[in-house]
Amino acid sequence: MGLSCISQHARNDCLRHLHLFRNKYSQSVTAVEEIKRAIEKLSFQERCELMAMLVPPAYDEWDEQMVKDAEAGGKLGRLRESAHEDYQGGKCRE
Repeated sequence: MGLSCISQHARNDCLRHLHLFRNKYSQSVTAVEEIKRAIEKLSFQERCELMAMLVPPAYDEWDEQMVKDAEAGGKLGRLRESAHEDYQGGKCRE
């Protein structure tokens, strides 16, 4: 199927869920096979969009650091506060 735009972990996770689905709902395999055939006909971009919808990106350490940096007192928070002070003090132009 060629889903090179997603991680191996995401692919494995998707396949594991599909396997569990097949085992639990074997009578629905026909529908799953139809879906798989339809997915194979999608363009690369369409497959990426589908995978992004089905397997959202993992929230990792980088995301946590970005949240911390954006909070008051964080790296970005301090910049935001400084910019707000400059704006309030009339030091900015539109």
